[in-house]
Amino acid sequence: MYRPPVTDPAKVIIRYPNRSRALVIVVEHPDVPTHPNDYLRTEYSAECAACLDYQRQDPALSTVRDWASNHALDCRALPQPEPTDQ
Repeated sequence: MYRPPVTDPAKVIIRYPNRSRALVIVVEHPDVPTHPNDYLRTEYSAECAACLDYQRQDPALSTVRDWASNHALDCRALPQPEPTDQ
């Protein structure tokens, strides 16, 4: 089933094509509160536009980037079809 992008394109910082050319994206989430009355930090997440698998938010860009890169190398899912007006 088609799922529209849930992320702001301006927050996408890395794009990897999977084996069928669908994108696996890494997204930046700035200013995530860590605890009440505490500092804000940037976190990152990734998702595949084909199989819809994802990596949850993590403060380490390298962790999310590695997941996205490895997923793009392995994933053979085709891009989700665009919705049609019926």
